Amino acid sequence: MKKILLDNTEYHFSVHDAPFLIHGVDHTGASIFTVTLVADLYRQGTKILFLSGYHMARDEFSSQINDSSKTILAKATDTNEVLETKQVIFVQKEDSELFIKLTKELSDINERVILIKNIDLFSEKVFDSVTNLTNVIISADIDKCSYKDKILMNSYKTKMFFSKLESNDNIKLPRLEKYQGYFLQQDMTGFLSLQM
Repeated sequence: MKKILLDNTEYHFSVHDAPFLIHGVDHTGASIFTVTLVADLYRQGTKILFLSGYHMARDEFSSQINDSSKTILAKATDTNEVLETKQVIFVQKEDSELFIKLTKELSDINERVILIKNIDLFSEKVFDSVTNLTNVIISADIDKCSYKDKILMNSYKTKMFFSKLESNDNIKLPRLEKYQGYFLQQDMTGFLSLQM
């Protein structure tokens, strides 16, 4: 089981740290960190709505939690009542309209952490569907996103950077080692990494 380290000490984020913004270019560790963060929230008992651009993120999450009995891969034919019985609802990339529908119709949506992994692969409508929700994790190489200005205008309680955000010079990052991130939260900062 992977562990999150903040300044080399094991750390557990909670839903109270949401909304989260996680930025990182390919091969910086942002993706594996995002999945580990969601797996840790799952282990705390949090319900999750999980949308990812690639099945590898879903596979990694399933590997980390090692319990498929509490997960479901949503289909358009599933009723909300069936979906709500599962702690984790996965939505495939091709079903982004279903994801949008679920953000509006699930009765437990405010109890769920909503992850949009690789947001640059989804339409602006997907982002718009979660802007009024609190427990959201937006993760991607934000610079690749066509509506990045809209994403960055949103307010995030917790920001994590695994590489420089080219479209925002206001955020100055210290030098980061490979697979290391920088964490910003109001008056708190630190270095993030994973213990494998």
